[in-house]
Amino acid sequence: MRIALLTTTLEPGRCGVGDFTRRVAGDLVAAGHEVLALAFRDGHLQVTARDDSQAGLSILRLPVHAWSAEARGEARGALTAFSPDVASLQISPYGLGYHGMLFSCLPWFARLLAGLPLHIMYHELWIGGTRDAPWRQVVEGALQRRLLGRFHRRLAPQAASCSSNLARAMLGSIGIEASVTPIPSGIPVAPTGNGEPLPTAEPGTRRLALLGSIPPEWDWRGSLGPLCRAISASGQRAELVQLGRPGYQGRAIWAAITAAASELPATTLEVGEADAVSLSHWLQTCDAGLSLTPLEALGKSSAAGAYRAHGLPIIGLREPLRLRPIQGRTDWPPDPGARRADAALFAQIRAGHWPAPAPAAVGETSLAGVLGRWGSETPPAALSVAATGLPSPASTTS
Repeated sequence: MRIALLTTTLEPGRCGVGDFTRRVAGDLVAAGHEVLALAFRDGHLQVTARDDSQAGLSILRLPVHAWSAEARGEARGALTAFSPDVASLQISPYGLGYHGMLFSCLPWFARLLAGLPLHIMYHELWIGGTRDAPWRQVVEGALQRRLLGRFHRRLAPQAASCSSNLARAMLGSIGIEASVTPIPSGIPVAPTGNGEPLPTAEPGTRRLALLGSIPPEWDWRGSLGPLCRAISASGQRAELVQLGRPGYQGRAIWAAITAAASELPATTLEVGEADAVSLSHWLQTCDAGLSLTPLEALGKSSAAGAYRAHGLPIIGLREPLRLRPIQGRTDWPPDPGARRADAALFAQIRAGHWPAPAPAAVGETSLAGVLGRWGSETPPAALSVAATGLPSPASTTS
């Protein structure tokens, strides 16, 4: 099959959606498909760039042109020449419009994608959906929500996906039916038989991985402290290992954690950015992965995908979301596959019982696998609501 993947930017390591798109492209090529990866608004370059060095994969990156006719013509020309069996649009509203408003870009996309079999993956939706959101976010989110619904109706894709049950319910509240396709791991499990010893922890230590971005709103004292004290009460020591890129503000938070480590109590170890093989080797020495994504939206976290792939328990360190009603409900449960760091978990750890590894996520289907079946099933059964084993949006009420 010939599959086109469209996203904002494909600059490696600068955008989670772009990195995800590159992984999907690689998986599709490995499965024998031809892929065009098209970045239609890439702010990391000044001129158009094309890379055809890998067999089966063409990467075309267009610089930002504020939704110009020239950029659309260039993108449409590439799509016409490629003649895809399906085009998959990877959407994050804040990458497409001012304050995430999908308004000025809508006519651009309608002309660009006219006549193409279309799938949309919604990576982000709208803000202001929690009870403690500032009123400005609530107003802004209401506008984002309305414009996203108009965006979807105008483009009329054959199928849509999102990464969590919560996102699926949010989309269902504006009449969009979507399947759940969690974000997979970006770190393959690497073999260890190359003669180099793994960086194992000392005996009596529980090594906890903290992979990826550290959000500035995380209350690390209120969540790490009780967890580390529970581990200490079980007769073991906690070791926190920082892996990957924590982000600009995250670096300051990690420095604060390191400075306060003796108070937690814990030891810390900073690995930082490393290649995928090294990160996999570190993950294979850990006893659990720490998730800083709200558990209600765990499916959007590639870090959680990496923890699952490496057989680690996932411990969620964020407070439950205080959601406004969605289709009449406020009690959306966490995505399966993680334990919240709460009193019940701390009691279990103090008693010497470590949490079990995380099972597969609900709707565990790779997007590459879904798109790769488009030719035989249009849209594939994996994108139907029935395939997820979940209630339809219309039936999801209190």
